[in-house]
Amino acid sequence: MKKTFILSTLLTTSILMSSLTSFAATESTAIPCTSCTNEQQTATQPNFNGPEGKMQPPCPKCMEKHKEKIKEMKEARKREFETRLKLTDEQKQQAKEIRMKGHEEIKPIFEEMKTKKDELKELKAKQNPSLVEQAKIRQLENEVKALKDRAKSIRETNNSEFEKILTKKQQKELKKMKKEGEERFKEMKKNHKGPHHPPVCPMDK
Repeated sequence: MKKTFILSTLLTTSILMSSLTSFAATESTAIPCTSCTNEQQTATQPNFNGPEGKMQPPCPKCMEKHKEKIKEMKEARKREFETRLKLTDEQKQQAKEIRMKGHEEIKPIFEEMKTKKDELKELKAKQNPSLVEQAKIRQLENEVKALKDRAKSIRETNNSEFEKILTKKQQKELKKMKKEGEERFKEMKKNHKGPHHPPVCPMDK
């Protein structure tokens, strides 16, 4: 996963954005933040939830700002990616075709995975599941794992196809970029061990 972090990010950003939109639409307990006009959440009154002290997700209004932020970051990352590799116009077109092909292949897998995860969550929420339900849980867990493996395989295939259109010099630079991506990923994990959301919406900073 780490080895394909940069390329897989470009491939799955649109799916991630779709998931964020769905998440925001289904959450009815979203906290107010300083972008909202109804009730303002202050830094002295954080709305923590659960024993782990996690913040509730941002409100739908702020989620729209987050979506715009993600879009801007995606475009900036794409420009940096193409600039550092010095892709030709032909390579850019080839990369786009590979990316779109991967997106079309992986999108239904993610949709099916979401459906099965929702069903799995519902079954696990039951206090005393029957033997049939327990068997169904195990079946769904195996199916979700199989879908994850399929998605991973598609990403690896697309990454391999992309690398084939690069020159040796570009492949060397790509290897360097992957290493940098791994370091950023490690740093991101290290810096996100606390509550998921700060008391004040980060979009207001």
